Amino acid sequence: MNRNIFPDDFLEQLSKITIKEIPEPNFFDVGGCGYLENPTSDLMVLFMGGHEKVTPWLLKALLKVLKVDVEGMDFSSLTAEREVVCKDGERIDILIRHDRFIIGIENKIISGINNPFDKYEERIKEYIDNNQDVYKCILKPSWNKSSVNNDWEIITYTELAEMAISLFGQDMINEPLSKWLIFYKELLSHLSALSEEKMSNLLNNEQSDFISENFGKLIKAKQLLDSFENDIYQEGRSVVAKILPDSNITKSINNWDEDYKALHFMPSVWGDGSTYMTLVYRPESNGDGIEFYVNSEINKNQYPDIAYLKEEVEKSIANNDFIPSASNEDYAVTLLKNGTHLSLSFWGPSKDKKGAMTLLHDMTVWVNEKIKSTL
Repeated sequence: MNRNIFPDDFLEQLSKITIKEIPEPNFFDVGGCGYLENPTSDLMVLFMGGHEKVTPWLLKALLKVLKVDVEGMDFSSLTAEREVVCKDGERIDILIRHDRFIIGIENKIISGINNPFDKYEERIKEYIDNNQDVYKCILKPSWNKSSVNNDWEIITYTELAEMAISLFGQDMINEPLSKWLIFYKELLSHLSALSEEKMSNLLNNEQSDFISENFGKLIKAKQLLDSFENDIYQEGRSVVAKILPDSNITKSINNWDEDYKALHFMPSVWGDGSTYMTLVYRPESNGDGIEFYVNSEINKNQYPDIAYLKEEVEKSIANNDFIPSASNEDYAVTLLKNGTHLSLSFWGPSKDKKGAMTLLHDMTVWVNEKIKSTL
């Protein structure tokens, strides 16, 4: 009998697909307008000298990209302005002034680069009063392919963010932790996300076509996964219920990182749900299959001397007389939540479902006996 309910070519194509991880949102992504040029320029200038109480970390990174030595530089003469008006009404996005340099910045995200740069240069020259070096640059995401036919240097958000991130550790050492340092780190994350267009390019064209052509099969595959999850939960619940037949078992399911699925069984006889069993499954480490292991979390309310219980478990493991079905491979025995919870995590005698169900049974019995011993 053919075990595959999907065609072999479908499964082969599916196995070749690599899905990019959805990036963690940053503060400015959530704000909803961070992809617009003006709000982004406002944020940039804040960290380029736009406010006297905010260290110009981003400007230091930009100067590094421009190959300007900033070591020991005095920034007391620094000013940064937005929308500097030229003679005929044109506006320079950002203008940085210092006793040693002047920087004109045009910020572009989506739009093309067709600005009146000659007018900008005339306006910039008017600010030269100390024989300063003049730098002219265009900041843009790497996917914005617009080019220029002048001497304005193009610097991508990626280049700027990578330089800033490389300096960030030193910035933290030199400055006390403040809200501005946190906002600055979020801005760097935002610039990196804008430059790489992560959200819009999670799938390439070939992958998008594959989904369009196999949408029905993929829906069926998702339905199968949902049914599998339900079957595993019901089987695990049955194991726990046989040990605690008079207890109501509350259901809870979590999706953990890296496609882990955690199925929690919370028996009412063990209190308010803070002592429970968990059956976890995840993609196989080496291969396309699945692996199972078992967790348990015991609240101090159910076993007051929780630290002693931890020591008892560790001694039992060392003496090789802990739960026989609990493997000594890659286990964890940990106090959590300020020492009020004991967490146990073990593989079963095998990493398949059968091994996990055996351990789920044996560990549920063990936890129940420990709780009963305190009554």
